[in-house]
Amino acid sequence: MLKTITAESKPGPFLNVNEDAQDFDTYKKIYMVLDGFGGSGIGDKAVTDLKQQIKAEYGASQKDLDKTLSFFYSPRYLLEANILLNLLHKYNYELWLQNQNLSITQRAGAAGIFMVESEKVLSLCSIGNCRSFLIRDGAIFPLSLSDSTAMFSSVGHSSKGQLPLSGIGLFKHPNFQVTEVSLKNDDIIIALTDGAFSHLQDEEIKSLVLNYRKSAKQRVVDLFTLANKRGNLDNQTILLLEY
Repeated sequence: MLKTITAESKPGPFLNVNEDAQDFDTYKKIYMVLDGFGGSGIGDKAVTDLKQQIKAEYGASQKDLDKTLSFFYSPRYLLEANILLNLLHKYNYELWLQNQNLSITQRAGAAGIFMVESEKVLSLCSIGNCRSFLIRDGAIFPLSLSDSTAMFSSVGHSSKGQLPLSGIGLFKHPNFQVTEVSLKNDDIIIALTDGAFSHLQDEEIKSLVLNYRKSAKQRVVDLFTLANKRGNLDNQTILLLEY
């Protein structure tokens, strides 16, 4: 059902180190966008470890559900979503424990959007300052909201210096947003870090994504370019799934 995947991660116009990341596994049907924080050698390492752990353990986790669902279970969500959430809780707890022995300046964390697909249903788990959307029939629908200080700002996501209010590794008991979408032909899912969606309105994101005169990669670059033109200085990552 998935026709194309377009993924891009860049340092942005100002920073030399990219603490963002993206990854996917089309066989396991896992898709990820991550935004690390903590600085060079800290945030970038955290997102690398996280995405590698999820990709390595997701398939194996389904073999022993008693062990796999040790942190969380909800009958509201598909089994695949529960497995993904438990992996995220597991990594969060391990990173949180590591952070307890470090000074504030040495602690790592990560925001992200993590998706798994099963039986034409996309389960999406989000935490921190990232956003995702469903574009369907010419309209755009938010799937997850950024959990950041932008919600308290009169200028919303356009303001500079917004800080995440949650993230993996920050708290012993993290708060994930969970959404499940029944997919249809021609649906588009887009997940973005704050450097990509900052300074952009939802309708602008939709218009640029639906500009089929350009390749999918160029549409992603256009989103980066417009955000940068309006003042973004952060790392930028986008994952675009076209069904």
